[in-house]
Amino acid sequence: MKPRLQIASWFVVAMLGLCAAAVAGKNPPASGFDMKSDPKAMELADRSMDAMGGREAWDRVRTIGWTIFKRNHVWDKMTGDYRLEADTVVVIMNIQTKKGRVWSKGKEITDTATRDQWLSDGMSIWINDSYGINSQYESLIQIDMPSLSHWSRVAASVISFPFDHTRPFFVW
Repeated sequence: MKPRLQIASWFVVAMLGLCAAAVAGKNPPASGFDMKSDPKAMELADRSMDAMGGREAWDRVRTIGWTIFKRNHVWDKMTGDYRLEADTVVVIMNIQTKKGRVWSKGKEITDTATRDQWLSDGMSIWINDSYGINSQYESLIQIDMPSLSHWSRVAASVISFPFDHTRPFFVW
């Protein structure tokens, strides 16, 4: 090989390596992620994450608010604090400790059993109503899960990952 061509080849290889390292750093996998996942599924997950604003942007977001099924939600990702307004009930709790306070029609519920039931219901509502937001990011952050796989037998690209380590969940 001629020296110029050899230098150019090494330059291209080095640039490709730098690009690959830069791309890999944009959406690094969480500890425990199976790096033997389908490379095409991982590439699609990274492209999807980029299309949603990128991993760095998601990591910087502190508070998220949304309305679904006539329920208003505000969630602080950093602390786990969560506010739910549903009908005449307001639940303010921490989703990590599951402790909080509840009001119905503007009056605080002090009965322990009633409050605890509302806190449990609030947690269930948070899990259900935040799923559409969190699942897209959490799956693409490549959290602790067995692996991602890619299905090419359908008309669209699909990423499959186990929802609860047993049942698959699909991202189109």
